[in-house]
Formats: sequence, C-alpha cells, structure tokens
Amino acid sequence: MLTKEQDELLNYNFISRGIVKMPELRGEQATPEIKAEWERAYGFYRESPGDPRDKKNDRTERIGYVAQMMSLTHKQAKRRIRNYEAWQRNLKNGLVAS
Repeated sequence: MLTKEQDELLNYNFISRGIVKMPELRGEQATPEIKAEWERAYGFYRESPGDPRDKKNDRTERIGYVAQMMSLTHKQAKRRIRNYEAWQRNLKNGLVAS
C-alpha cells in the first residue's frame, strides 16, 4: 500500500515522463448523447448500399454515406463507426455496462 505522498510522487513521475495513467473504467468517458450519436451513425452505416462485390470498398462507401448524411468528414464518420463497434464488442465481453 502506498502512502499519499508516494502515490503523488509516482503520478508526478508518470506525468513528467509523458506516461499518463488511463482510466480503468471502460465506457465511462462517453456520455449518453455521444453513444446516441454512435448509434445514429451506425444506423446510417447499416442502411447504406455499399459495394457488395468489394469488401474494402464496401466499408469505404458505407463510411462515406454516413459522412454525407451526418455532414461529417470521412475521418469523423469512421471514428464514430469504429467507436460504436468497439462499444458493442466491450458490451458483449462484459467489460462495460450499457
């Protein structure tokens, strides 16, 4: 067990070296509004036509459709889709509560 002074010194050493402790609670950073936006983006992703003959191009076209529908850049839309998929994976594995 560390004393308060030892813990503060340890935290200072981590911060001064550029090593930042990440929170262990997964899913706590995203607010319900953010999660609702991920769900909305994934809904557009699922309804988009895509390219059935080319798997890579299919995902690219779907993300492009999400970006167009939500007035986002391709990178922003891709991030929202990826966050939604990671959130669902974490729910499935029991790492976060809904």
